[in-house]
Amino acid sequence: MSGLNFYMHDGPKTFRFELAGALAGIEVSRLDQAWRTASSTFDGKTLAVDVTFLTAADQNGRDLLFRWWRVGAHLIANSDESRKMVQAITGLPYEPSTVGPTFEPRFARSAFRAAAAAAIVAGMLLFPAKASAADDAGAVLERYSSAMTGPGLNKGLDTGLVQVEIEGSVPRLEKRARVEAIRRSAGGKRAYQFVTVEGDSFVRNEMIARYFAMDTDGEPMAAAITKSNYKFKFVTNEGTAAVFQITPRKKRMGMIAGEMRIDTESGLVTHLEGRMVKSPSVLLKRVDITQEMEIQDGVTIGRETHLGISTRFTGRAELTIREKRSGVAEVAEYVTR
Repeated sequence: MSGLNFYMHDGPKTFRFELAGALAGIEVSRLDQAWRTASSTFDGKTLAVDVTFLTAADQNGRDLLFRWWRVGAHLIANSDESRKMVQAITGLPYEPSTVGPTFEPRFARSAFRAAAAAAIVAGMLLFPAKASAADDAGAVLERYSSAMTGPGLNKGLDTGLVQVEIEGSVPRLEKRARVEAIRRSAGGKRAYQFVTVEGDSFVRNEMIARYFAMDTDGEPMAAAITKSNYKFKFVTNEGTAAVFQITPRKKRMGMIAGEMRIDTESGLVTHLEGRMVKSPSVLLKRVDITQEMEIQDGVTIGRETHLGISTRFTGRAELTIREKRSGVAEVAEYVTR
């Protein structure tokens, strides 16, 4: 993020500035002018300045924050880097502000939304297909590729009733949440019935809820893992699985570089791991993905997707999505347990 972005939030008792980017050069005078204009509306309110998302500050920028602090402003820092900056400015150990939040930080919200988009992409990466058992890796791959575009595509988790559990967390902010739901798929559309909703509302609303909303939208966000989109390089055989290194032919959103294992008996993908070659958002530095599939009678009945998401402002976020295909009786027990 270049330059400085700032937002002003007027609460009942607190007027808050949220800063992001670099507080340097002409941006210092621009922010100071905004302060002078807004100060006429403070009317006895506490001033809070959230510097969590500042990436840098020159000497004039630090001097401005020092002046605000000297006249009573609360400097709020929710990351290690921002706390070090505040300590350097004030010359005192950082102490968490007693000012309660008057809003959910705009830049944290944006990072969470981008993380939800990454989760949707990960959940749509696999398109299970069958291939006959074969010792020759090339034959396995050819049969896999043929089935990917053929009429016998195994829908697995894309039909019927599926139990879904999602856990999200941002360790640095000590925020966690968990949601359980039943997914029903019919006519190419998905709908959810929620069973359990618990944990931090910020994570629920900005990561998990957005995952569900985007998942029911039905718009494809990931390119299929086919030879037209990826290069495949055979690595080895491990037990009943053929291991391939996969590399996107072009760097497009939703594509990953990593490793895929195909069960040579059923032709289904059993394991996928790698990283996204192109981030869904500039707010995300890196997205690592691991998927494990459970196969039964030639059908994928379970999948666990784990994402490790490095954001630019809130540190690392974790998202785990567990999907399990179920019958009506199992769902009824799941809902009433």
